Amino acid sequence: MKSVRALADLAPVAVALAIYALIVWYVMPRDSVMGRLLIAIILVGHGLVHVLFGLPRAQQATAEASDATWPFDLSRSWLVSASHHELAVRLVALVLSVLVVPGFTLAGLSTLGLVVPADCCQPLILVSAIASVGLLVIGFSPALALGFAIDAVFIWLVLVMGWTPHSSPFGM
Repeated sequence: MKSVRALADLAPVAVALAIYALIVWYVMPRDSVMGRLLIAIILVGHGLVHVLFGLPRAQQATAEASDATWPFDLSRSWLVSASHHELAVRLVALVLSVLVVPGFTLAGLSTLGLVVPADCCQPLILVSAIASVGLLVIGFSPALALGFAIDAVFIWLVLVMGWTPHSSPFGM
C-alpha cells in the first residue's frame, strides 16, 4: 500500500517532467541553443538531487509518515537490512554520489560548451546515469521510480539516439 501511495505522490512531478520533455522535444530542432540549455538544466538538476542521499533524514511529525517523505534514507536500504553493513553501504553510496553529482554537472556544462569539451558529454552522461542507477538501486524506494526513468531517458538519448550537443535527437 505504501508503494502505491509513493508512486501516486510522484504523479504531479511526473506530469511536470513530461511537459518539460515535450517542451525540449519541440524546442530542440527549432532552437538548438535553447534545447541544449533545457537539457543542461535537467542534467544538472538530476545530478544535484543525488546530494540528498548524503543528508540526514528529517524528524517526522507523525509516526504514519511513509518512506516517500524521505526516500533518500540509506539506513533503510535493502542492502543494510540484508547484510547489516550500513557503513559499507554508505561508503559505496558516497563513491557513486561522487560520480553522479559532478558527472551530471559536468555533462550539463559540456552540453553548453562550457568548461568541458562537448565531445565529453556522451561519456559523462553514460557514466553518471549508470552510477545514478546503482545509487537508486542501493537506496531503492518506490518514490525513486522517477529517478530510474530519468536515467533511462538519458541512456536512451545517448546510446539509441546518438545525441550529442551538436545534433538533434529528434530527426528534424
